[in-house]
Amino acid sequence: MAIGRATRSRPYGGDDCPGLADPLFKSPWSCWRQPVLLAALGPWVMPLFVSDSDPQAAEVVKLGLVLLWIAAGYQLFDGLQLGSGFALRGAGDVRVPALIFLGLSWGVFVPLAHMLSFAPGQGWFDLLPQFGLGAVGGWFGLLSYVVLLAVGMLWRWRSGRWQQIRI
Repeated sequence: MAIGRATRSRPYGGDDCPGLADPLFKSPWSCWRQPVLLAALGPWVMPLFVSDSDPQAAEVVKLGLVLLWIAAGYQLFDGLQLGSGFALRGAGDVRVPALIFLGLSWGVFVPLAHMLSFAPGQGWFDLLPQFGLGAVGGWFGLLSYVVLLAVGMLWRWRSGRWQQIRI
């Protein structure tokens, strides 16, 4: 996030800063260690947050371990989309990233999270199929959304179209 905020402060692509765009995308991919380490330590850490006297403790820990791995994937792609998005905003490109964000939020995330989370007959409306995966389904919907968002923002950055925008 710090890299993203730093890139937001000055536009890229000018002759005075050659090569600065490439290191920007190395940092989100190199930050995979923290979420993977946290998810890998889950079997030892997760039980610390659940009471032994709870009869559902084993199920809570089991669900938490699955969600930790999904959250690890989310964190990786969220870093990529944040870095790309902040860089685009710093370069003055706000319209296309906003359209990508809005389109994916309402066209992918909301319907997908609804479809994957709720069981048939339990959702807000029955227009979409419902698979009843609960929290895991909601997080998979969020992960799918952030992967597509990261790909969209990275595509926009790599296209170089932002260099034609006058600030």
